[in-house]
Amino acid sequence: NAADLQCSVVSGGREIPISDYRHIPQVLDEVYALQPENVLELGVGFGKWGVLLREILDAMYGRCRPMLWKRKIWGVEAHEPYRNPCWDCYDGVLIHDFVDGTLKPGLDLVMMMDSLEHLHPDVGRPFLDSLVLSNKRVIISVPNGYMPQDQAVYGNEKEKHLWTFNGMEEFERFEGVKLLYQGLCTVVSIPGKA
Repeated sequence: NAADLQCSVVSGGREIPISDYRHIPQVLDEVYALQPENVLELGVGFGKWGVLLREILDAMYGRCRPMLWKRKIWGVEAHEPYRNPCWDCYDGVLIHDFVDGTLKPGLDLVMMMDSLEHLHPDVGRPFLDSLVLSNKRVIISVPNGYMPQDQAVYGNEKEKHLWTFNGMEEFERFEGVKLLYQGLCTVVSIPGKA
């Protein structure tokens, strides 16, 4: 139900929103098959994807300590108060608004896990197009259907939902798009053009 997206955890006395977990195996299967050398997550939030990606891209090959990591996993998060120990699994997290146009192109994988819905469609569509055009693969997770969230969450104005997605409707325009999961959220893997 929609309340699953309203869950939170407390880290260092601060609340951080978390999202549904049911699509994790499908996303990890896709990332494992891709074996990206470099990953960028836009909208890190709690940081669970950094932990999970580090496990399947480095730790399962015996590279459990930062000095042994071979894969590069970066994140971008606009709301610094979300910082917590999970972020230590990234090579770095930049505190920044990711839509400003300063992203490095040519990455093996860009992930937007529950962050695209926080952009207005007039901003989000061209932003997504630019990600697909300039990177090798993009994985997106968005709420499936209307999920009301029109106020700041834990003091973060960027948590407002500005875009509603209905299944695959927005993503069918991308050649080779693959549906990874559909339930409370829709998760797709889009081949890039880079």
